[in-house]
Amino acid sequence: MNINGPIVLIEDDADEAFILCELINEISPANKVIVIADSRKAVQVLSSCEKPFIIFSSINLAALNGFQLREQILVNTALARKCSPYIFYAASSNDEMLRRVYDVKASGYFHDIADYNQLGQTLSGIIDYWVKCAV
Repeated sequence: MNINGPIVLIEDDADEAFILCELINEISPANKVIVIADSRKAVQVLSSCEKPFIIFSSINLAALNGFQLREQILVNTALARKCSPYIFYAASSNDEMLRRVYDVKASGYFHDIADYNQLGQTLSGIIDYWVKCAV
């Protein structure tokens, strides 16, 4: 795991991306944040960037949804190895969505929380967990 690598955010909503970037920069200022706004370009960007520390991906993306994107990543063996941990998020969930999250070998899932402070606590907990796993 590359804890010094970039944190990648795959999010096509500019407002959501701004909030998440702001929080990630507060929590982990040493990690560069790479935002991928077009899910159709994510495979290309991930293939050309340094091995990420964490990838956060929205499930609800306009072009390719998060599951379709993750499936494209998994068929590329070199890229699949480069893209761990892979964390999904969405505003809501149900049993089918959660099953699909783990069917595509995601490392986790969290609800996209509307409260800024709660979202920051969630992201902080996730990042802290993966830093500790790398030791």
